[in-house]
Amino acid sequence: MELIVNKMNSTVRAVDSQALLHPQVMDSITDKLIARVTDYLKHEQTVKEERTMRPSMTSHEISSWE
Repeated sequence: MELIVNKMNSTVRAVDSQALLHPQVMDSITDKLIARVTDYLKHEQTVKEERTMRPSMTSHEISSWE
């Protein structure tokens, strides 16, 4: 099978590589990353607490039964 390409369109954008490291861009990325990590750690803590076995009565409640 023969394929002939007569015309091809392409878009090329020039971007300053240093612009990606602009302090405002870095701050935005850092803020979003910190928020994600904080949410993840809070979730992990919640899961850990939910999996922890706790007595159904406190020691004070148990001593009052005796």
